[in-house]
Amino acid sequence: MQPKYKMIYQSLKKDILSQKYPIGSTLPSELSLASKYEVSRITTKRALNELEQDKLVARKQGKGTIVIQNSVSEDIHVKEILLVIPFSNNYEFGDYMSGVLAAINNTNEYHLKTISNQEFKKYYPENLTNVAGILYYVNHVSEDISILSSLYLKQIPVVLLDKKILNFPLPCVMPDNLTGGQLATEAVTKGSTKPCFIANSSLSEISVRSRYLGFLNTLKKQNIHTDIPLITLNKKSDLKLISDNIVQGKINGIVAENDVVAINIINYLHEQKIEIPERISIVGFDNIQAASLSYPSLTTINQDFNLIGQKATEILLNEIADPDFVVPDTITIPVKLISRQSTK
Repeated sequence: MQPKYKMIYQSLKKDILSQKYPIGSTLPSELSLASKYEVSRITTKRALNELEQDKLVARKQGKGTIVIQNSVSEDIHVKEILLVIPFSNNYEFGDYMSGVLAAINNTNEYHLKTISNQEFKKYYPENLTNVAGILYYVNHVSEDISILSSLYLKQIPVVLLDKKILNFPLPCVMPDNLTGGQLATEAVTKGSTKPCFIANSSLSEISVRSRYLGFLNTLKKQNIHTDIPLITLNKKSDLKLISDNIVQGKINGIVAENDVVAINIINYLHEQKIEIPERISIVGFDNIQAASLSYPSLTTINQDFNLIGQKATEILLNEIADPDFVVPDTITIPVKLISRQSTK
């Protein structure tokens, strides 16, 4: 089943090529498309960004998305830059694409193509003749490291998004997870003396481990002792463990690995009639769209997806243009706290 953004993109592209939307006309807004297709604005923005990459439309602030061409260029000399990112759950991912486009649009040499990790593994490893470089979101290190190793040996320029693979020779642009963990913990400990870090899996990924280290550093700095510093969600019954510990007074604050984990906890605690933030303060990480829509709205750490995408693309373009370009190992993008209703 193809991603929803791709379905919207193909439908609009068909309408443009058939001149249902003639040159100079304005396409429906992100909001109206989101309502029509029952998807998030992130999804509709991706569809419109794909049309912009096809040079069929121009997106102008205050004016909308305007049709500028009704035929597709077949210029075989334009090389592709691939943005490899999961699409199984669109609401879980931020808007990297706007930043990527901001960097790519400064040159006419490259065409951006977005593809899921699964599609990439199936179709691309042996078909890279028209690919100039790759922006790769590491979904699962254990699954991705083999294919990334192959790309490295083929000398395909690759820049990683979000997750650094320790001691692996590919550059990465990622949020400042350590500082994010500290900010999240400071927000929780304003009204909580027994905070707990909730991870969705083991701490094997450096991004999650850095957030947890920021959590521990803050507790140490504030001289806070807690009997349950960490709970790992390996199965659904672990949500009951969280609830039981809250009821027993062993936990009164939660720093979640990410917003998706935090929102799942909020939904479960609602079912258990546990008030938020009266009995438990909760902070997430990422500031995805769903964070502002949860009830109560989720206090979270905002990472600048746009800037991450832009910086990663700038590094990739430099590496493509100059094989001797000194590629930085890691670029860390600042984060900030977004205070909402889930904390006191």
